Amino acid sequence: MKQPSGNGYAIQKLQAQAIINQIQKNDMRLACAINQATKFEIRVLISYCMSPSIVCEKTRSFLLASLTLGSSLERINQLNYNSANNSLVIEHILPTQKQRKPIIKLITPTKTTFFIELPYDITANLLNDLDDSTSEKISKLLNFINKTHGTSLTTTKISSYLCFLLKQEPIDPTIIALIKGETAKTAPELSYTHLSDLDVQQTYYRFISNLENLSSKSKKIQFKRQVNGKKESPIGSPLVMSDEVMSIFFKTLGINISAISGSYSQQQHNLVTYYVLFTLALSSGYRPVTGWLGKISDYNLHSSTLWISDKEILQSETGRLITLPQIALRILKRYLQYLKAGAVDASKLNLEISARYQQAITGEQHLFFFITNNSIEEVTPTSMTAHFDSVFPLPLNWHRHYIRSLLCKEKIHPELIAAWMGHAQLNEPAFTRFSSYSISDLKIISDLISQKLTSVNCKEISFV
Repeated sequence: MKQPSGNGYAIQKLQAQAIINQIQKNDMRLACAINQATKFEIRVLISYCMSPSIVCEKTRSFLLASLTLGSSLERINQLNYNSANNSLVIEHILPTQKQRKPIIKLITPTKTTFFIELPYDITANLLNDLDDSTSEKISKLLNFINKTHGTSLTTTKISSYLCFLLKQEPIDPTIIALIKGETAKTAPELSYTHLSDLDVQQTYYRFISNLENLSSKSKKIQFKRQVNGKKESPIGSPLVMSDEVMSIFFKTLGINISAISGSYSQQQHNLVTYYVLFTLALSSGYRPVTGWLGKISDYNLHSSTLWISDKEILQSETGRLITLPQIALRILKRYLQYLKAGAVDASKLNLEISARYQQAITGEQHLFFFITNNSIEEVTPTSMTAHFDSVFPLPLNWHRHYIRSLLCKEKIHPELIAAWMGHAQLNEPAFTRFSSYSISDLKIISDLISQKLTSVNCKEISFV
């Protein structure tokens, strides 16, 4: 458009793209970003906060709480505190924590409340009373610091310093989000992660140690650590199965498949389908959708890769690519052999089912389907629920909880986990031209999952 209107579509699109670019740049937390607080600015801030003659107790408490908890002053004012032990009370309740009775014995018990002990110099019982006087004092103090030391401190810079510093290290974003008091709505990975509150506390103490190193010896922020290292009930997702449960599941399913021999049968087909579906689900983190795990054309058996088209959020995104574990690839090849044999066997009894086998092989239809009352039943979230309840009655996305928690436990880099899970947000696209990740990085995850599957009795078995 040579002469676009002042507020036309073209102008709005350019403005929107500029905003997206700025969000992406800000969230990268680059060391050269001018909108991030510098070490000098934080050192000066702490120095003033620790001077009783300059800053009152309430003002100091709000500023240090905002700095150490990564939250705005308004957010700090709304949090729940325990004055008795000067700590922040965090309630972390997820939708997945309310489960049906049949699966209570399968899931891992988790707690919904834990504490983060605050530094001595933060008075917890003052933090729920942010009045105009305190806000004005904070504003005047920051203006004075900026004029005196040539800084540009703002309340936003102060509250974002925790995220800025921890993101420079391979800290799981779920831990940062928990400290900041975020929910699964803004940080989706919170729903999928099962961890110890000890991990959260240690990360918080690590950040405090950084602040201690920045402060002067005479005006050092003080903190009492009471990490006893005792193993307590974990927090987060309860949908992380124990290795024992997983092992029994795969072993039992394998025995049931081996016990059925001979020509085509509905029971045999469904059991084989369950086995392969669960294996590939754990191997790929595929979201429960209609046509679960796609078509054979989405798989490259030579390069061991699977293309997943789910939940794209950018115009430049065309899905995600993952590397399949070798054990999953071998089981998939066995399934393809079963499809060919099934097409022949079913042709003697049911031409419709025989044709569906053939369509799965050629990629005309989705790779997986169920058979109910000698009729085709396509894989949808509704049909999956009915079938899986008979063998493993868990929510359909339990495997994503299991795998993300596994990758987190094995210290895989958070950004790589997000790329594999498809959790990359609008401001953090994975595998773009600015990304240094490659297929070799995905191979690390596939090898790890392959080892885990092998350890829980997931084996290559003959289906024909």
